[in-house]
Amino acid sequence: MKDFKDVMSKRSDAELIEITTKLKDDYQPEAVTAALEELKSRDLNAEEVESAKSEIQEKEIINKELAEIPLATIWKFLTFLKPGVIQLFIATRMRGDGKERMADELKKFTLYGFGFYFSLIILILILQKL
Repeated sequence: MKDFKDVMSKRSDAELIEITTKLKDDYQPEAVTAALEELKSRDLNAEEVESAKSEIQEKEIINKELAEIPLATIWKFLTFLKPGVIQLFIATRMRGDGKERMADELKKFTLYGFGFYFSLIILILILQKL
């Protein structure tokens, strides 16, 4: 519990409010308790609480905007022409960074590229047998 108190004491007011409300299920109960205790010890007034809630809302808006940024056309083209497993790892990393649309498009064009080359190989094999 002492470790959680140390960690929570370094968190901002907004982070503590978010931990004790929206992210409550993502944390261990002892961590949530430590966050609540830290909030109580800070004795925030209504203005400070509203400021922290406003900060949380701004962060959510930024995260939503980030999630909707499309993959650049040049990357779609290059990924289609030269698909590889590395692109799938990059897509996973993008998703972890909150860039969901970019990740989905990168994965999609990588699979399109694999499909294209696979189809091309099948077509060549069929034409060779004729």
